[in-house]
Amino acid sequence: MDVIGVWLDDAAAARLARGLAALGFDPRPVAGAAALTPRLDGLVIGAGVLAAHGPAVRAFREARGEFGAPVVAVLDRDADEADVARALELADETAREPVGARELAARLRLLGRLGRAVAAGAAGGAPKTAATPWPMPVLARLVAGMAREIGSPVQYVGGNLEFLANTFARLVEALDGLGAVALRADGDEAALAQALAGLLDDEELRFFLEETPAAIRESREGLDRVTAIVHCVGRLVQDDGQAPRGVDVAGVVRDMLVVSRSLWKYAADVETDLEPGLPPVLCAPGKLCQAVLALLLGAADAIAARQGGRGGKGRIDVAALRRGETVEVVVRDGDAAGGAGDTPLPPREGLALVRSLLAGQGADLEVLSGREGQATVILRLPLAPGPVAIGA
Repeated sequence: MDVIGVWLDDAAAARLARGLAALGFDPRPVAGAAALTPRLDGLVIGAGVLAAHGPAVRAFREARGEFGAPVVAVLDRDADEADVARALELADETAREPVGARELAARLRLLGRLGRAVAAGAAGGAPKTAATPWPMPVLARLVAGMAREIGSPVQYVGGNLEFLANTFARLVEALDGLGAVALRADGDEAALAQALAGLLDDEELRFFLEETPAAIRESREGLDRVTAIVHCVGRLVQDDGQAPRGVDVAGVVRDMLVVSRSLWKYAADVETDLEPGLPPVLCAPGKLCQAVLALLLGAADAIAARQGGRGGKGRIDVAALRRGETVEVVVRDGDAAGGAGDTPLPPREGLALVRSLLAGQGADLEVLSGREGQATVILRLPLAPGPVAIGA
């Protein structure tokens, strides 16, 4: 049974603790930093408490290791993107008030399972074909980011299912009441008509029924979003034991933007310029996905380093264009107005990672420094001789 610390400063703490207990967790109230012990398998913490006790939470996480204890921060309903970004500096996931025990349980379990799976792979528990040169801290960020991207649509689906359950419970209650009136009326059409008119005038029931189509539509959209994310993650971790083959570069860029979205969306806006009808390139698909992902993360990190916690957003431009017998993937970081700072893109270790991933693939990597210190990375990939084998 997972032991979950609950560190909230309001009456919701007891309610959430009871709900988590009913769902198979062992919730423990946390009254101060001293209670953040290695016995905890996870932590639910209010955003205000997190801001006040950030060093203690960071120390707790470091003591448990990269994937040891997921942390979910509970924010106010009206929290903005800056509030979310600050919370995610220490937490793996966020939830907004009013938050339910089922939502928290789903997020804690997802974070825990993803973390254990990646930790096992990094420790040698995964097949050799899945081995990766990615540093553990970066893997930890990716795991948390993927969990957030999956958790958001799952939250909408869960909320809509709860709404539909309440709707049908209310409908059954209304129909039962109408049936009881019909039995008692014993042919009294006036009484039955009056009961039916009351049912038709029930504003709460009308609201439920009017909102049901939207709840079903949003649930479908949420499931489609989860399906798309899982597809993109599958592209990222696919087995590259075979020889290089034709790859759709535009599809790789789109998929990696989905996978990395939670890691750049608070730091930068992304603009894409993907040339239509690009020919396939010759490369190992999984390695190309990881290389593009490394470039995107490097751009986001460069922008975040320049911002230095001052807020605001930068800009990442991503292009894929044909140049003779190659296709170029171009990643540039700058501010929202199109300028750039003087931080190299990506960091030195990021470039080394890309070169390591694409060694023997016939790819070429170039870093350019433009006006005002603008940094641009150009990844050149050879065209495949035949038709594309791996689609978007």
